[in-house]
Amino acid sequence: MPIATTAARIINVSNAAQLNAAIKAARGGETILLAAGNYGALTIKNLQATSTVTIKSADPANDAVITDLRVSASSNLRSEDLDLHRVLAPGEADFTQAAYISSSSRIAIVGVDFTGSLDGNAANDGTGLRITGSQDVTITGSSFEQWKNAVILSDSTGLTVSGNTLTGVIKSFNISGLQNASFTGNRFDGVTPDWDTGAKGGTGLTFANNAVISHAPVVQSGVGVVVNVAGAAALNAAIAAARGGETILLAPGDYGQVTISRKSFTDTVTIKSANAANDAVLTGLRIADSSGIVFNDIDIHRVLAPGEADFVQATYVSRSSRIGFIGVDFTGSLDNNAWNDGVGLRVSYSNDVRVVDSTFEQLNNAAVFDHDTGLIVVGNSVAAVREGFDFAAVHDVVIAQNKFTAFQPNWQKSDHSDAIQFWNSGVDEGSTHIAIRDNVILQGANNGVQGIFIRAENAAFRHSDFVIENNLYNGDARHGITVTGTNGAVVRGNTVTSAPGGYLEAGINIGNTSNVVVERNIAPLLLDNGNNSALVWRDNLDIWDSKTGRGTALSGVFAGTATGGDIAAYALKAAGAAAALHAGFANLDGIGAASFDLSHLGSYGHLAGVLAP
Repeated sequence: MPIATTAARIINVSNAAQLNAAIKAARGGETILLAAGNYGALTIKNLQATSTVTIKSADPANDAVITDLRVSASSNLRSEDLDLHRVLAPGEADFTQAAYISSSSRIAIVGVDFTGSLDGNAANDGTGLRITGSQDVTITGSSFEQWKNAVILSDSTGLTVSGNTLTGVIKSFNISGLQNASFTGNRFDGVTPDWDTGAKGGTGLTFANNAVISHAPVVQSGVGVVVNVAGAAALNAAIAAARGGETILLAPGDYGQVTISRKSFTDTVTIKSANAANDAVLTGLRIADSSGIVFNDIDIHRVLAPGEADFVQATYVSRSSRIGFIGVDFTGSLDNNAWNDGVGLRVSYSNDVRVVDSTFEQLNNAAVFDHDTGLIVVGNSVAAVREGFDFAAVHDVVIAQNKFTAFQPNWQKSDHSDAIQFWNSGVDEGSTHIAIRDNVILQGANNGVQGIFIRAENAAFRHSDFVIENNLYNGDARHGITVTGTNGAVVRGNTVTSAPGGYLEAGINIGNTSNVVVERNIAPLLLDNGNNSALVWRDNLDIWDSKTGRGTALSGVFAGTATGGDIAAYALKAAGAAAALHAGFANLDGIGAASFDLSHLGSYGHLAGVLAP
């Protein structure tokens, strides 16, 4: 995609490649605006601009995220309204810096939020910002939260450090060898300033109007407190005042877009509709760097504005944990055309997120999950969407008892719609420890909809440890169930059936795998696509298909299906040879929203038991 540039030398970018290209092309005076999203690590070297190049978030209410910043031998650079979020990898040293600026001049850092893991323990984190061998650097209006070392400044001249806030850090400023540096108007929230104001710190140092703010007294928990609100202002005030454990009841009405940032609760705060027959409506939801929040019985209804991209999310959860959506209705325009809608839900760089007993209707993507751990996606209904649930770089995931119907693929955009898809294109890891079970996928009137599709486009990072069990697919795509690029999987007890008069016969496809067992499945086609190691096929039942003209007739496989069976109600029951093999899908109560029994959710709390082959 080309980089969009206006006459005022404003460059709009939306991904890491575009950002790097814009910086490489910069000569001076440009403002590079970053759309919301994660841009990963950024390195700027030998940028000698004639005037200031500004890199900033396009939307100050939804900052772009950079996970690692390196600036060296550069000048005239300004970073503004960005989130610099760095979580140490296992075994990574605690002196690792989120941002490192060296041998540079005329650098400004304005309104940047430097955050560590935000898990409540700064001992697990590294250094927020280090500057060495530089001159004329300004750090102003920025925040540093949860670092072992917030800021390290050494061997530099003409530094201005003003109006910053430090919270939850072990060591605030480590300074040495500075000349002509000023530190004014900085706030230390429960943190002791520990800079060296003596000879070690340097010469020509000024310290003025820096304030230590004592921690607020501990308040009692809000457990059991019910807060009734009506209107967006009242809701925002209730969230701001929450201590943990409250239930916030929303009167019917439109609450607009809600943003929750840096709100973490030990006791879960529940936000739900006061009247279950008349749900409160949000037009958008953003949750960032937060934990312990559940939305219950809420409508999230997002209609794209003219010209707005179809990847825009109604709900976006990032860098958060213990977030829940229970009985939430995610909807697009509801004009019977999913082609003009966006994404219902995106969850990114988060853990312990539950999406349960909810509905997704008329959307481009129902939901996208990336770089997450500990997902439970259970008992939901998905209808009239172009794409169902997509997953990339996720771990410890249960996808169960979901119902997918009436897909609306956009053939003009060459959609190959999937109900459940795993991929790793553009990410540097596969997905691991995944259970996909008890799901029903009914293609509907439109053809070419794939069922469960596991693929590793990036061959260097394969998936592993999948259990795909007791799922039903009915459609006319070859990929009823497909597993590729995976080490270790069990495909057991699934039923794949071809839609009558469909374009292709459906099948189970295995390719480029190792240590995969395919057993007790029912399908028209059972395909070994090659490059498999230790692949085991056993006790599967091949039903008749038009491609080979072989297999057992449907009437000999399913009880009471002489006229095609009750596929729409997924009441297929194995009979004859299938019953003897204990093969195929076995229907159970509670598939899809409204049918799912929330009291059964506890059975998904221990992933190891669910995932055991």
